[in-house]
Amino acid sequence: MSRSAPSPALLLLLGLLGLGFVLAGCSGGRGPRDAGAPAAAPRPTLRLVLLTDLKGYLEPCGCTSRPLGGIHRLGGVLDRVAADRVPTLTLAVGDLLLEGDASAARATQDTLQADALVAILGELGVDAIAPGELDRRRGDAWLVERLAQSRAARLAAGPELPAGLGAVSTKLVEVGGTKVGLVAATDAFGLGPAELAAAARTGAAALRAQGASLVVVLLRADRRAVRTVASAPGVDFVVHGGLDVEVPEPPLARGDAIVFEAGRQGQRVVTVDLYVRGPGTFRDESPWSRRVARQRLLQQRDERAAQIEAWAREGRATPAELDAQRARLVELDAELRATDHPRDVSTGNVFVAELVELAEGAPERAAIKARMDALGSRINDHNQRAFADLRPEPAPEGAPSYVGSETCRSCHGGAYQWWSHHLHGRAYQTLVDRDREFNLQCVSCHVTGYGRPGGSTVTALGDGGVLRNVGCESCHGPGSVHVANPGGPGPQTVRAVPESTCVGCHNHEHSDHFDYDTYRARILVPGHGLPVGGAR
Repeated sequence: MSRSAPSPALLLLLGLLGLGFVLAGCSGGRGPRDAGAPAAAPRPTLRLVLLTDLKGYLEPCGCTSRPLGGIHRLGGVLDRVAADRVPTLTLAVGDLLLEGDASAARATQDTLQADALVAILGELGVDAIAPGELDRRRGDAWLVERLAQSRAARLAAGPELPAGLGAVSTKLVEVGGTKVGLVAATDAFGLGPAELAAAARTGAAALRAQGASLVVVLLRADRRAVRTVASAPGVDFVVHGGLDVEVPEPPLARGDAIVFEAGRQGQRVVTVDLYVRGPGTFRDESPWSRRVARQRLLQQRDERAAQIEAWAREGRATPAELDAQRARLVELDAELRATDHPRDVSTGNVFVAELVELAEGAPERAAIKARMDALGSRINDHNQRAFADLRPEPAPEGAPSYVGSETCRSCHGGAYQWWSHHLHGRAYQTLVDRDREFNLQCVSCHVTGYGRPGGSTVTALGDGGVLRNVGCESCHGPGSVHVANPGGPGPQTVRAVPESTCVGCHNHEHSDHFDYDTYRARILVPGHGLPVGGAR
């Protein structure tokens, strides 16, 4: 697939030292049209599969109530999507390879994970990769090397940028006979909304001149910028990365363009079936959009009805004001009925978008899952060797250090007995069972005193491993001074544990149902916060 020369204005933008996009072998020829498709169910012209802000997330950590995501599940979904042989274009946009921690300790683990991820995306047939700002955290040379290693991907910026990176780049691809223009743009190098919109406008014009029927912008930017970019002439669709949102909004019309986002960490993907019948804007016939619109209208209707009832009961409105509110209620009912009309993709330019959740039970690609397990073991073995001699910083003179929960047992037997059967008391074993006990993304929330003076490291867990698990001192603080002289001078342990102590690990990403008051009440039991008799 050859690259056509961009316009002079685009060459000027390409001259910026910036971030472009990676194009893999185009999957437009994945399947011919099915001549036997019934007229009542027209076949899509092409399909988009959209992934945003993966952030190096190969698999869910398993700590949440419903672990979502996993590149093996993405593989299964793509297999299912490909089964009906609709020509497909798969795009990945935003912060993809790194989550943002650029510490030296994480360098090797990050590189191993990024290399595996780029290779897997290539194997999955992802057509275009537009990385984001976080992907530059280890340097542009690191990023170029990672992308260049993919056997299925090559840099698309061309000879204009020897470094292989650009703030803006374009590519014309053919998908099942439809020419699609791709514009990749990022705010990672300081381009503001106006400059990004100019890039989109210039790129779209150049691609249209080359014969593009559709133009898709792969954009890494904030919401203010996406509104400006989507309004640029010649842009049909914007795939928006860089938001880091958990549950994305349905497709949003901005000017003549439609904006899609797919959420974070590969927990969800968006599929978009396009019915292209000529120039012009696209009509949304997505069940996803209707579901969300209906939910919002029902909420508005219920709130309006409750308000009318309260105003009438309390005499807080005139009859004319109540009539106006009742008229609005009738309008809401009409809007609700409108969401029930049957989907029509038979005429005009239409898109049908759906949000696909990668949850337990989703189809998987077994070979990718096996590869991920092998990678996890490789990272575990590497870190165990690399950090074998890493010891915690000693506690300052006079400051308490960590002694382990077993030391607490002699005076707090009831609390120790309860803790040993609690999930906190078995936290480290959950990592051992998955071959992840030396994984730097996991271990800190499964041991005691991690990274603290007088505490633990990824390999040093106290004499005899006494700092394994989330022990007493994880909540109550290091206990050496208290053990030496309970109640005496010097720092003692904390009895009333504040919420700030908990949320370092019990945050939404790892503990989605966490509520401080609820969880605290659950762990106040006889022998641990309550007298053995049960009374407070």
